[in-house]
Amino acid sequence: MLFRLTTALVALLTASPLLAQVEPQYDPDDKQHQAIMQHLRENRRKYGDDATILQGLLMAHAVDGDAVLTAESGIKGFHEDAGKKYLRYKVATGMVLNDKFMNLDGRLSHIWDTVLEKSFLTYPSFSVPADGVLIELTYNHKPYGTAQDLYREMDDLGPLESARFFFLSEDIGHFIAQKLPAKDLLARARVHVDDRPVDFVLQQAMTVPRRGSADAAPMVME
Repeated sequence: MLFRLTTALVALLTASPLLAQVEPQYDPDDKQHQAIMQHLRENRRKYGDDATILQGLLMAHAVDGDAVLTAESGIKGFHEDAGKKYLRYKVATGMVLNDKFMNLDGRLSHIWDTVLEKSFLTYPSFSVPADGVLIELTYNHKPYGTAQDLYREMDDLGPLESARFFFLSEDIGHFIAQKLPAKDLLARARVHVDDRPVDFVLQQAMTVPRRGSADAAPMVME
């Protein structure tokens, strides 16, 4: 089940420890809060804290990463592939990426930089009840000028593209612990675009400060 969430409610999904920080923000008279809390509790029971929090992080960073449409995030159960069991996420990023500046490699690099990397680096460690995670992210893309031009052309958002990233939990853990660079994590992952396997070259160096670095800003949801 996918939930359309406002930015203010993203904190309900990203709080940690989960229930300790979520419940003080809970309005029992708000039907959307009721639905989200029920969804959180069900996912926490089925998949654990890390998996549940990742759902909110993916959506929160999609919103921060230039989403112009409604962002959606959901856990879709388990997926078996190549002898591995993956916990599957489906994320509508709400982004319209600019073909004037990004080819396919650029679009995948942007998704990595703005959504996936930032989500993973929030964790001190990572554990889900599966061999890994399958994260499917959708976005539109087209050439356009300014953001104002894009908003004037909202009836034509360009084609919808779907990128699927298969990550093993062990590799994510090594990346979080700074034992595996981003390029090596992506080399070990499998990436499909519109159901076709692709190899892509990460076009941007990692810009997210590592945990504990002197210039690292705290990751705080507003």
